[in-house]
Amino acid sequence: MLTCFEPCASWLRPDVWSSAKRFDAPLAGGSPYSLLEQSVAREWSRVLGSPVEPHDSFVALGGESLLALRTCQALAYLLQGEKPKELAPQFGLVNTPFTVVELLESSSLHEYCCHLQRHGCGAPTREVATGDEVSCGIGGSENSWPAVREASQQRGAGAAAHLGSLLDALPRDDALRFCGAVRWGTTPRFTAMHAAARAGATECMQLLIERRGKPTATEGGAAMTSMHFAAMSSAPCLAMLLEAKAPVTVRDARGQSLIHAAARAGNTESLDLLLPRHGGARLLEWSDRWARTAVHWATLNGHEGALAALLHHGARAEPLKITEHQMAKRTHLVQETPMDL
Repeated sequence: MLTCFEPCASWLRPDVWSSAKRFDAPLAGGSPYSLLEQSVAREWSRVLGSPVEPHDSFVALGGESLLALRTCQALAYLLQGEKPKELAPQFGLVNTPFTVVELLESSSLHEYCCHLQRHGCGAPTREVATGDEVSCGIGGSENSWPAVREASQQRGAGAAAHLGSLLDALPRDDALRFCGAVRWGTTPRFTAMHAAARAGATECMQLLIERRGKPTATEGGAAMTSMHFAAMSSAPCLAMLLEAKAPVTVRDARGQSLIHAAARAGNTESLDLLLPRHGGARLLEWSDRWARTAVHWATLNGHEGALAALLHHGARAEPLKITEHQMAKRTHLVQETPMDL
């Protein structure tokens, strides 16, 4: 489901790319990355805050609809020179081939680039400034991360044991970083807890909690926590995190709470877990950077069950509006009511 896009000039300025990564490492078999693959991988890495391999999918790296929309806008500008105003940013529309659905459904970076090539996209139409070169591969002690991420998403008997064996084979500091127990340097990164929460891997989630993974650790895209991913995808994982005393009041970089995340995804089980808790009810009136509450998002995405749950727990059908001055500080968009949507 396409969602509202709030353009930010820094996402599209060429000077931002001066600190972006170069992806010049050879592919398996010795063939180099194409210029298109380098450019797309650079954008994915910049938006998601994570290294990118050719077999990685956008979703596997922590991407979701709002981040996908941001990425598609940037790629359309980079590869075809389409300015944000030409892409109707107020409605989150992106022209073919840069649709959110194609990005989210592509199984890998390579497949997505093949899709772009079939639609005539090649080398960037804009000159991209590049700084220090680093390889596309994760490199060094982080070579084990793709295997840990994949294992974190497995469910069923033996999944936790397999993940545990991978973590035990790593240096202690690396294992703690992958679990989300400590930060990955100065940059937030997608962790095994994020992966397990999104996949609904309860056995792996329990293991990561026992290994002191932090539910409030944020990924590098929209600063979402593993709790946000669980609220969207897995009520059982969310229940485990809440039982581990994780706070219900966390927000991501867009100002979205766990209630927002559950409402956007239409996850009524997560809403039923969150709303009766202490402090959960007051989250109903929290608005994000677009001045939208959970009621707005449930309405926009057509989730009738989620909307009914929100109203049942006391959410306003017509949430209170903020002042024009406050709205202007957040976004250029016009403030909407759920009925407008």
